[in-house]
Amino acid sequence: MPFLNFIEKAVSAQGLDLHNKVISSNLYHHLLDEELNYLKQLNSIPKIALDTNYPILLYPGSGSDILYPLFFLGIIDNLQQATLIFIDIQNNLGMIKSILDDVGISFAEDNNTIAFYWKKILIRLEFRLNSFFSMELPRFDIYFERKFAIFREALENYELKIVEALNKKGLIISDYGFKNFKFEQMTVPAGLSSYSEMILGRKIT
Repeated sequence: MPFLNFIEKAVSAQGLDLHNKVISSNLYHHLLDEELNYLKQLNSIPKIALDTNYPILLYPGSGSDILYPLFFLGIIDNLQQATLIFIDIQNNLGMIKSILDDVGISFAEDNNTIAFYWKKILIRLEFRLNSFFSMELPRFDIYFERKFAIFREALENYELKIVEALNKKGLIISDYGFKNFKFEQMTVPAGLSSYSEMILGRKIT
């Protein structure tokens, strides 16, 4: 089975650059061919409108997985700026900065927050070193989950808490669960899920 072995490196902040261009060939350092092919299929999904052009995305157990959520942001209509709240018990911000640098994205940095342009969308990423299960949930517009199914079994009514904290017309993007809730669902490649299932759903009420 193929695997990726990218090593974290020391990267200094070079500031914001609106004209960042992704080095496409270097995406293969961080994504398998199959993964990248599935992510490219997101371009065929009709754009989704949110109630805000400045959404907050919440990603529990994020690790250093920066590229997946960035690709998914491409399905949102008229997106100007997004705040990504990454939560993990291990500090993966150094690896995230290494990945961005490798694919040609420069960034500005302030403590545990970095800012950069991704396809001319201003991204502000806040990395919270914390246990997701012991923190108070903020309000958010996009819930992003990947490879987290086993960990969230530790919290009773996990999915209900997520849906309640999700803003009106917010999105659930998850590779597992949320089958007992009514969403306006869009088709997304099941191959993007580690569990062969994906949900891309907009909160109805």
